[in-house]
Amino acid sequence: MDFVFGIPSYKRAEKQSTLSYLNRLGYSRKDIYISTQTEEDYRIYSSRYSDKATILYRQGNCVADNRNTILEGLKDFRRILFLDDDITGIGVLAKEGKRSEGGRYVRVQSKEKLDWLISSCFHLAQSMGSPIWGVSFFDNPLFSKKVIREKQIFIGTMFGMFNNGLRFNREYKVKEDFEICCRVISSGKNCIRFDNICVWAAHKTKGGCASEWENNESERCSRKLIFEYPDIVREHPIRKGEVKFIKQI
Repeated sequence: MDFVFGIPSYKRAEKQSTLSYLNRLGYSRKDIYISTQTEEDYRIYSSRYSDKATILYRQGNCVADNRNTILEGLKDFRRILFLDDDITGIGVLAKEGKRSEGGRYVRVQSKEKLDWLISSCFHLAQSMGSPIWGVSFFDNPLFSKKVIREKQIFIGTMFGMFNNGLRFNREYKVKEDFEICCRVISSGKNCIRFDNICVWAAHKTKGGCASEWENNESERCSRKLIFEYPDIVREHPIRKGEVKFIKQI
């Protein structure tokens, strides 16, 4: 295993689905790092999970701060796989197409298979000059392909990153994942997405970034993205407060 897991978390000590999933597969405290951004969270998470994960703390006020705490605290680790804290499984596309016609993702059920999968993604990302990599937006095999897409943006639910000095922009309370993708692409580097991999997770639930979504931070950050990266994203024609990716040539 040549990587570690980084899980940014906020006010979700009562339920850590990702940690439970990784522990079931056989990963231990030395493999998993949970970052917290308040003293209260650090105390509660430590009391509950210190035997199952290493708990990190640095004061912050957004998920970008929380992600950067992992990057700063794990400078000795070159490869970090960020995972949201509410993941129940990771899947690999077995067959494309409608579910009714047999299209399906297969859940990764063993540590050995997940080790191989993540290590392979990091190896391919390195060979393709991509400092970060992500996975499909969807868990629907109808919209997924067994391909690696270059110069793409992706959500931070599952986010591979080489710890080489790149950091998240804390001015983005949300969409910090899109921003770092846009920044990498605008710098002339690659940004790859594995569309044959999906993640099952709850989104916009209590805790985490829920308050930011409720306070229209999504719209503010979308406008900021469009202003800073007009050649990469534009206003979404249907979904208010969201951005649409402009295909890169």
